[in-house]
Amino acid sequence: MQFTCGTLLHRHSPTASASHKASSDIMAYDGNENTFALYDTRETASPMTEAVFDLWRYGQSAYVPSVAEMRLLYTMREIVNPVIEQCGGEPLPLDENDCWYWTSTEVEKQQTAKAWLYSMGSGAMQETPKVQARRVRPIITINE
Repeated sequence: MQFTCGTLLHRHSPTASASHKASSDIMAYDGNENTFALYDTRETASPMTEAVFDLWRYGQSAYVPSVAEMRLLYTMREIVNPVIEQCGGEPLPLDENDCWYWTSTEVEKQQTAKAWLYSMGSGAMQETPKVQARRVRPIITINE
């Protein structure tokens, strides 16, 4: 069984404009791999992933969830929120006005310019220029 806990960071942009070999597959559960790809680039730094890597503690590695992982969180948010609160985290928002978060999934054929935002209020996705400062919701995966 897997539970996901999260910590809300303030506004960051994924990067100025570069592809980091992160996936553009919106069905893949590959946020951890994408986050490392965004972090481990020589071309340009990703302020978003640098902030996420700063969260690493106690051997847990936080990462920016993919679109598929955000979809799973959205679907299970009413079940997951009490677990997040037990872990000391901030629950997933239910308000449609304060709910858009970056994912680690880049937009296919526009990887250098755009990544997907995901709404925890409605479950909608929106392709967004990477230079925009938006919220990011790092998560960790806990395996029992």
